[in-house]
Amino acid sequence: ALCVLYEAGGELGLHQVGIINCSELGTRVLTHSGVKATEIWRNVVERPLDKYHKFRLQHGIAEGIDEIPPGNCFPLEYNLDYLNGVSFQKGCYLGQELTARTHHTGVIRKRVMPITLEESLADKVLPAATITSSSGKNVGKFICNYGIFGLALLRVQQVLDVNVSLSVKTSDEQDVNIATKKPSWWPL
Repeated sequence: ALCVLYEAGGELGLHQVGIINCSELGTRVLTHSGVKATEIWRNVVERPLDKYHKFRLQHGIAEGIDEIPPGNCFPLEYNLDYLNGVSFQKGCYLGQELTARTHHTGVIRKRVMPITLEESLADKVLPAATITSSSGKNVGKFICNYGIFGLALLRVQQVLDVNVSLSVKTSDEQDVNIATKKPSWWPL
């Protein structure tokens, strides 16, 4: 879930704006600068920011304009349908008709997925690098990483085949082996 701090009549409170049907993802609380979530919600356990980023990358969750580039991405490919980030009942937004039509056909070939990179070369992979399968086919694009954990926009059917191995090239053309898996919170 995503909770956002609000102020009404001098009182601080939290408003839940996103509900994800997966308890393992927990709750992210956005507050004003200097306000701790624990001041307004007793059951919140704060975690260091680096642990948060590692956790979300391990679970295949993109955030921010560096990982979800505005105008250059399709909401369903970035799992926003699974994260309740897209409404199919209301609203008027750029790309709404295409998004709704794609959702109702049920054909979304690429999705952001968690990846694990070979440790020794993990920090040498550049964003947007092409990810290839063992047969040499282009199966996606590298998005980002934090240590050995990262995100990639991948062709789901091709990368979930148990016999396929994936790799991406570093800035100096070395191959980095990549592993991926379907996130446990996906409804598929």
